[in-house]
Formats: sequence, C-alpha cells, structure tokens
Amino acid sequence: MDPATSTSRCSAPGLPRASGDGPASGTRTIKIEPAAPRERGWTHLESSDTDESQGCPARAGMDPIFSAFNYAQGRIFGLEASASYKGKDLSSYLNLGFTHARGRGIETGQFDFGPDELDYVQSHWVHLDHEQRLSASAGVVCHLDNDLTLSADALFGSGLRNYVNTHHLPGYASVNVAAAKTFDLGGSLGKLDTRLALLNLFDRVYQIRDGSGIGVSAPQFGARRGAYLTVSRPF
Repeated sequence: MDPATSTSRCSAPGLPRASGDGPASGTRTIKIEPAAPRERGWTHLESSDTDESQGCPARAGMDPIFSAFNYAQGRIFGLEASASYKGKDLSSYLNLGFTHARGRGIETGQFDFGPDELDYVQSHWVHLDHEQRLSASAGVVCHLDNDLTLSADALFGSGLRNYVNTHHLPGYASVNVAAAKTFDLGGSLGKLDTRLALLNLFDRVYQIRDGSGIGVSAPQFGARRGAYLTVSRPF
C-alpha cells in the first residue's frame, strides 16, 4: 500500500514493520540493528531516506501453492516401441514413446486459476502439463575381463508443455556413464563390489518446466553433472 503524502520524521530502533500500511512519506531517518529488511508490501513516495541496516535480502512475492486439481474430461493415448539385444558380453536397448494427452474443464482446485484461464479450459481441449510428445532412451552394457563392466545410457525428451500448455519447452538430452568392478579380497574378506557413475556427463543445462503451464507455478531444472561412488560387500 502507498502512504498518504505528509511530512514526518520516523526513528525505528527495532525491526521494521512487515507488509501492510507503510510509514508516511517525507524526510525520515531509520537506524536499526543488523537484521533482514522488511518484506515488500508498500512503497515510499519520493523522499530523502537514510537507511543504516545490514541483513539478508528481502523476501518478496508470493509463495506458490502446490495443490492438485482435476479435469472434467480427458483424452490420453500413446504409442511405445522397444528393441533389445543381449549377447555374452554385450547388451543394449532402445525405447521410444509417443504421447497425446489432453483435458477440458477444470473441475476441482479452481481457486488456483484466474477467470480467463478457467473459461478457456472450460471450452477448449488443452494439452496436459506433463505431456511430452516424444521420449526416448537407449543404453549399452559391456562386460570385460577381470570382472569389469562398462555401461552408458542416454535420455531424450521433446520438452514438457508451457505457456498455458499451448507450446512446449525445447528438447533436451542427457548422457550417463558408469563402470563397475568386483574385487576379490580373498579369505574371510570375500568380494567387494564397487561402482562409479557419472550422471549428465556433458553437464547439459536444461529446463524441465518454466512455471507457465496450467497448474504449474514454479520452474524446474534437470540435475547437473554428478558423480556417485557405491561400495558394497555381500554377506
């Protein structure tokens, strides 16, 4: 809220007020102990301010509400294809998936939508936010001598829906590799299984959601490059 125009002088020895009615405008001096600044909720009219505070950045905006909602009608169908090969020392696979998913009329959780959005979805078949038109995965595993196994797999997606589900995000791809080896420690120690995996090998940055889809209020990104070491011993 904007304060009314007036001339005043304000000295606040404690923490500033939270959002709501702000102080009157004019020349003012604020001197407080180091603390987080006020959250947004009002604005100052043109004035001369002296603010001697230090703290973390202000909390601003609204927190998203993650609430489930249902469509009154839905149409979902898809097509899948897969192929695999398994040999003595080499195996591989390939999966492809095509999806078509649409809904019409938001039946529950309507408080989370604006009237224009509700009216549009009520009279139009819209793509669902989790519809990814094309998905693919492929992988290969190679068994070498000395109990060493190498593997690699790749994932591809054409992008989830955004902008009231009428468009979709750019496609993305991620490659993962791993190496596994069993060490025989002998005697009572037995065998030790180890595995090193690198996910998102090329550290590709890709967005899963941008927060603009129907019922989607926050952006999400895919995981960056990560290394994972696993050590296990069977009993």
